[in-house]
Amino acid sequence: MDTWDDYWRDVGVPEDELHIGADIIADSDAGGPRIQFFIVPERKTIKNRLHIDIHASGGRKVPIETRRERVDAEANQLVVLGATKLRVWSEKGIDHYAVAMRDPEGNEFDIN
Repeated sequence: MDTWDDYWRDVGVPEDELHIGADIIADSDAGGPRIQFFIVPERKTIKNRLHIDIHASGGRKVPIETRRERVDAEANQLVVLGATKLRVWSEKGIDHYAVAMRDPEGNEFDIN
């Protein structure tokens, strides 16, 4: 695929729902940073230069059991979409739970 629009066409998104250019995450108030995604022909060959955490747990105000359920549910949904679970970050007595994952192109990220 040369562009995100080509990708979305290939998965069946109607033409009138496409936009021109690369996909972008942008602050609608234009006050925050912008993250832009590009399709490149090369496969991943080196370690990630950017690490992304997906916060699905609700934060430390939520009981650890609930956070585990939320993180696991998100991880399982991403596995269905093609991601791979690498490891679980959990230790008795530590108020933290996360799942390390890899997307289909080999990029690693965490869900916490």
